[in-house]
Amino acid sequence: MRIRLEVGLVIGLLFVQAALLGQGLLSDGLTSDEVLYIPTGCQQLFTGDYRGNPTHPPLAMMLAAVGLLGLDLKLSERQPGETELAWAHRFVHLENDAGHVLFSARRPFVGLA
Repeated sequence: MRIRLEVGLVIGLLFVQAALLGQGLLSDGLTSDEVLYIPTGCQQLFTGDYRGNPTHPPLAMMLAAVGLLGLDLKLSERQPGETELAWAHRFVHLENDAGHVLFSARRPFVGLA
């Protein structure tokens, strides 16, 4: 009887987690680090260029970029004098569809959870 209760609670908690992850995937806005991590991860994964955002290890950024594999994205080079943040903003908001980029980049983390 006790094991059935524990299994039921675990299954219930997994459903709650799935619902919260799904809600967050669809409705949460862009966080301050995602705007930089997603384009930098794409740069690292797609081109092998690790110069962008060297202060953080590449795993999380590249995992975000894995969700973007197969999408038709425009990944342009930084312009002379352009800051990394301005380049990242241009990638997410101007050159690509921000909503689709954000949704796709979050999927690997939902799967990992």
